[in-house]
Amino acid sequence: NRSSDLLFEAASLFLLLLFLFYASQRVRYLLKHVAFLACVLTISFWGTVYCILFVRRPDANNHLVFQWMVLKLRVAGALGISYALDGAEILQKTTAGPHILVSNHQSSLDVLGMFTIWPNNTVSMAKKSLQYIPMFGSGAKLCKTVFIDRLNRDKAREVMDDAVATIKREKTSVWVFPEGTRNRESDLLPFKKGAFHLAVQAQIPIIPVVFSPYSFYDKKQMKFDTGTVKITVLEPVPTAGLTADDVADLSVRVRDLMLAVEGRRSERRRRWKTRLIVVLFSNLTCQCTLQFSLLYCNLFVVIIRIDGPVFELGRNRVVVSVVFQLERSRIAFSLLFR
Repeated sequence: NRSSDLLFEAASLFLLLLFLFYASQRVRYLLKHVAFLACVLTISFWGTVYCILFVRRPDANNHLVFQWMVLKLRVAGALGISYALDGAEILQKTTAGPHILVSNHQSSLDVLGMFTIWPNNTVSMAKKSLQYIPMFGSGAKLCKTVFIDRLNRDKAREVMDDAVATIKREKTSVWVFPEGTRNRESDLLPFKKGAFHLAVQAQIPIIPVVFSPYSFYDKKQMKFDTGTVKITVLEPVPTAGLTADDVADLSVRVRDLMLAVEGRRSERRRRWKTRLIVVLFSNLTCQCTLQFSLLYCNLFVVIIRIDGPVFELGRNRVVVSVVFQLERSRIAFSLLFR
């Protein structure tokens, strides 16, 4: 009958998707992304409904509703992502007063890691366009997310001044991505100064939070496998007594602290160091070979055949030297710029 046919078709489709999920990297990437977006929108919707019905006003601790749903539904685990936290005791310091939390930003998946460790009475800072995403934007507003219009400096400055006043009045911490955009490279982008101006104006410490590279996730290659993310919480960086003139040095110092965390050093820098060592080694090898060849030319007569005629080079060191210099340059350029 009709119901059994539908059941058979549904089971067949499920088995096909299950097979493709494990057999194809691209299919696995697409299915996991669709599942992640569906979870985000569903949790945003029901969390917003709950807050409207029972809380009825924006509050920094409304994030507990969304956090509870994310953790209870085990969204990260369903996607194959696990988290290892280092420095949990440092997060307890946020209960003693407001802080500015700064972390690297790799992907929209960062929100799962944030909800894993999100301190109480903490709001996030995000770009203004996110507030227009259906359901997600309304939920973010109920959590008192600070939206920044990066294209309008005057409005952005007004928002920052309001944030400073809120921090002092309500003792609220703020979570900021100082890179300003998603960065999928192992290195950190230069930090924007907004978070550090905020910390200096409010005279509150900065807590750096470092998420290890997502080796299991690559948007360009459409890769979304299973993996573990290490979250490292560093000691607070004090800002007491600092002024606006110290903001640039402060941002560089915090960035250096985050780069020093194991697993966050520049992969590009490591590759260049390796290539430099190889080039130096090849240079040394060519020099040794050249010296040996020159010694050989002093003792014997070198005869080169070029399709017929025989050219006696004898003690012609210049030709030998030029040959080896060109070969050495070719090796160096091919290693550095391949």
